[in-house]
Amino acid sequence: MPSRVRCFLLTPTDEVVVVLRRFGRFCAEVPPRCGRQAPRYPGAEVATFDYHDAVVEIGREVGSLDAGCDGERDISDIAHDDPRWPTICACGYAFVEDDHWQEWRDRRYRRSDTGDLVTISNAPAGALYDSGGHSDGQSLRIMCKTPAGEWLIGNPQRAWTWTGSLPDITVTPSIAIGDPRRFHAVLTNGWLEIDQP
Repeated sequence: MPSRVRCFLLTPTDEVVVVLRRFGRFCAEVPPRCGRQAPRYPGAEVATFDYHDAVVEIGREVGSLDAGCDGERDISDIAHDDPRWPTICACGYAFVEDDHWQEWRDRRYRRSDTGDLVTISNAPAGALYDSGGHSDGQSLRIMCKTPAGEWLIGNPQRAWTWTGSLPDITVTPSIAIGDPRRFHAVLTNGWLEIDQP
């Protein structure tokens, strides 16, 4: 049965969420495969995770868009014995010293439909945002979060074009995700019209 997801635009603010992250990649010996199941973000299909991961927010900062606030810092000033570091994955795996330690910054974005502030990682399906990385310094590279994953509408390797004003855009041709295909939709006048699944 077809379903519809209303799209909305994310506009960057100067507020940044600071988090501490621990994760352990799956390998043949250590750590064991995670196996937890959860959506990657609200409104996304349930995924099975191979790697252990935990995040704790420790504060907020204000920074200009060109200050490089977003992203990870593998080298952190926060000591490993600081009690704010996460210690356990949701599956129950206890992190060990050799697992990764990251201090992470996520910019907050304002939703055009509700005015709420979200990060890219916790924005639900229907979110449209400029993914950056413009080769010409001017063109928008719009990303759309769908229930089956993220879709880079401005992908130069594909022939997608869009018309209208964000978020009420129409994109051609349609989008298919998966091989074999597990998701198919069209984006028309700001509505993601899903006909598969």
